[in-house]
Amino acid sequence: MKPDRRHYFLQTERIGFSIWGPEDLALAKSLWGDPAVTRFLCAGGIFRDEDIAQRLGEEICREQEHQVQYWPIFELSTEELIGCCGLRPGAAREYELGFHLRPNFWGQGYGREAAGAVVRHAFTALGAQRLSAGHHPGNKASQKLLCSLGFTSIGDRLYPPTGLRHPTYELHPPAESGGRAGKAVRIAEVGRRTPALLVQLLELWEGAVRATHLFLSDEEIDAIRQIVPQALASVPRLIVAESEEGRALGFMGLDGQKLEMLFVSRRERGKGVGKKLLRYGMEHHSLSELTVNEQNPSAKAFYEHMGFHVYQRTEKDEQGNPYPLLYLKLD
Repeated sequence: MKPDRRHYFLQTERIGFSIWGPEDLALAKSLWGDPAVTRFLCAGGIFRDEDIAQRLGEEICREQEHQVQYWPIFELSTEELIGCCGLRPGAAREYELGFHLRPNFWGQGYGREAAGAVVRHAFTALGAQRLSAGHHPGNKASQKLLCSLGFTSIGDRLYPPTGLRHPTYELHPPAESGGRAGKAVRIAEVGRRTPALLVQLLELWEGAVRATHLFLSDEEIDAIRQIVPQALASVPRLIVAESEEGRALGFMGLDGQKLEMLFVSRRERGKGVGKKLLRYGMEHHSLSELTVNEQNPSAKAFYEHMGFHVYQRTEKDEQGNPYPLLYLKLD
């Protein structure tokens, strides 16, 4: 359904963000009247006409009172309604992120593009200090999208419309200086790799992998976990990012100029820890090569942002598993 000369207050390469108004009931029905869209939104999985009208009214009121809503989003090239993506107000300078897409726009990157734009808008234009988000436990696509944006799990929360406990996540704004909101981060090259340190890094590794490597099953993660201590003990150069209190925030392993591993605590993602580690490797050890799983798009985007580019791809990982690897080198 096409809008009639809509005004877009925010745009990305493919998407225009508009604002719901009383005249948009037909548009709202084309979105929330589709059971494929609403199956994860309420206990019955279906919005009746009166439910849609009520939902539209709530969105309009939120915009009037708080200047946020789940804004309707449109494909710029066709002016077709993609769905909605936006914010709900929470505590002071806190918002909840949400997005609903029509099925014909699934699987094309629109959700991540829209949600990423809203995250940037929240942290810059609105001065948000914290974003939260959740999803139906059966909605794996939303889980992957949120983790790709840097959201980290904070447990499950009861969501009354479905009566279920929904996985819930949070995201804090990145520190402008690339640090941890003014807190010092110390980069240390590890000499003696004590059992206590290896245990700490193993726990950090597992939390990071469960937050980012969503293509791995629990059984696969458990199997890999058994060989991580040996990898940590044997990598030629082990470098740890530490807090002022000496707590490990992240670590990387180098073999010559190649990055063998880099993991950041899931509670420190988006705070510049990975960037500090990578820059240290580039500046002090001429780090210039690395590999990344193709199914980990947030990692690929991070390395590309840091100046690396893909020059090779394999269908399987180095252990022969069916997980494509991307080989990157520094420009």
